[in-house]
Amino acid sequence: MAWAAHSRKNPLSREHDSAASTMKNIGMKMWNLRYMEATYVATKMRTARTVGTKAS
Repeated sequence: MAWAAHSRKNPLSREHDSAASTMKNIGMKMWNLRYMEATYVATKMRTARTVGTKAS
């Protein structure tokens, strides 16, 4: 917990850390969403190809 001692001396660092981690979390959520969507589309197309119907 070195960052806690550091942020007591520098109150701005904690705000910066939380803002940075929030942005990182949002970025990860967006990336995961995009990845899941791509996986879903790929699976749907593969399934459609297997069945023999055109992928919509």
